[in-house]
Amino acid sequence: MSENSTPTTVSPAEDPVVKTGDRHITAKWNVGQPDADGWYRQARLVVDHSMHTRRYEAELVVGREKVEMRGRVGITSERPNISQTRRRVLLHQQDASRLNRGTLNTLFESALAELRRRFAEGDEAVTAYFDPTSVEHAD
Repeated sequence: MSENSTPTTVSPAEDPVVKTGDRHITAKWNVGQPDADGWYRQARLVVDHSMHTRRYEAELVVGREKVEMRGRVGITSERPNISQTRRRVLLHQQDASRLNRGTLNTLFESALAELRRRFAEGDEAVTAYFDPTSVEHAD
């Protein structure tokens, strides 16, 4: 393996790509180099409100993302980890019968700070998600 292709650990201190949906906010970090098919491993902080459980949750999970150019347009494909052995790190849980966008935003900022703190302290439950060689990213 050449020096340029050696996997390196990414830090959540780096600015993530943040996507906001109706009931969630997701922060994504590419972890390592893309695989042979162009898929990037990702660490994802997902903060959402479920209508079914009536609670907010903030969790750290893995996923994959690929961007393909079609003409001058980039098409993004995403694959969540839906395996039977899927694991997550639950960072926060709060009961709430209704979604409040202000609360969701506050919980996102709080969960991001908690994630960064735990990573800086070397919490292995968290650092594994930012290491492309960890079991969390195994195929």
